[in-house]
Amino acid sequence: MSFSKFSESDVFETYRAAFSIPIDWSSIFEDEIYQWLSIFEKGKNCNLSLTIPALLGLTASLSGPNTRIKGHGNGFSTSTNLYLLAVCDPGGGKSITFENVIEPVLSHIFEKTGIRIGNESYTSAGLQRHQIASKGTGIITSDEGHRFLASVNAKQAKGEAERSYLCKMWSGKGDYVELSTGSRGFQKTSMSMCIYIQPHPLMSELSNFSGADGFMDRILLVVSRPVLFPTAIVKENYELLRETGMESVKDTFYYMYLSLKEGVEYTLSEDAQSEYDGMVDSYAELLDEKYQMHLDEDENKENVNDIDIACTQTNLCMSTSKDTIHVLRLAAAIHILSEFLKATLMKVLDLNWKVEDVISLACLRRARLLYSCLARQKSIFAQVIVI
Repeated sequence: MSFSKFSESDVFETYRAAFSIPIDWSSIFEDEIYQWLSIFEKGKNCNLSLTIPALLGLTASLSGPNTRIKGHGNGFSTSTNLYLLAVCDPGGGKSITFENVIEPVLSHIFEKTGIRIGNESYTSAGLQRHQIASKGTGIITSDEGHRFLASVNAKQAKGEAERSYLCKMWSGKGDYVELSTGSRGFQKTSMSMCIYIQPHPLMSELSNFSGADGFMDRILLVVSRPVLFPTAIVKENYELLRETGMESVKDTFYYMYLSLKEGVEYTLSEDAQSEYDGMVDSYAELLDEKYQMHLDEDENKENVNDIDIACTQTNLCMSTSKDTIHVLRLAAAIHILSEFLKATLMKVLDLNWKVEDVISLACLRRARLLYSCLARQKSIFAQVIVI
């Protein structure tokens, strides 16, 4: 069914069903951090469900291409890349959040280093040029993200490889070749994404997606209703924000960029590792049951041509191998962001300060809770995709 046939009321009902799945941000961050986030939200009039995707996306990007997160004792590790789409109706605060959170960080880093972290060229050539210039760090971001999805769809329709290129970059892998005259490209990347988009253009582009390359498996949706605060509340909380000494996050992220440039290896605490191993084992059992069930059904079919081949892209929010990686990366992003925000609030953040490199069980559980909410929200929108 094509989304173009949906009425405005159909669009809104889908959107409402998604944002009605609540995300309790006080359960995702420690009390000290949540208290500051709440003051920032009201003092800057920036919806928390639009602010936090920006903070997580910037954290994933500025952790750098050399940072890794260990997930198993067998040597498995993953990069920090996160692809986030923040979905909100017109007038809901997307632009003001972009202007208060993302733009100041990117501008500050450029002023200090001359390096442009933000990227608005979505072609393979444009992405490669950007990554070479930024040494593998970057974020795809916009306060009106329709152009990004439309560009990716248009390129895919022409048989071009932007989507597979973005899939590869999500895995932390660059585009690198050795030549007789030297080398070309970049080997590793922390390219991440935080794009703000309205529900209608999002659904329109999703309905035009084709192919089962796993591109949408790599994307997380954060869906929010519009939230704007009365002037009196904004004024009151802006004064409280000034008292915290952290009116902006630009210095926090500048120090993050400098501190993590060489890379850090994050590990899970012993009890967090045990719980994460259980998650991985649970998926392995589910996978085994799924294909054993298909084998049992196939044995009863007389004609091999009758065998059904399931397409993983048709049910984006069912358990996939990406689920555990999403949780691990969200845990790392929440951990790193929280550590840097706490250091800023305590006024101890400088180049001699070092971030804790062990992720706790509590942090892993916060990431699991957040991912569960995001997956449920995404499942509502996934219903409009036509393969």
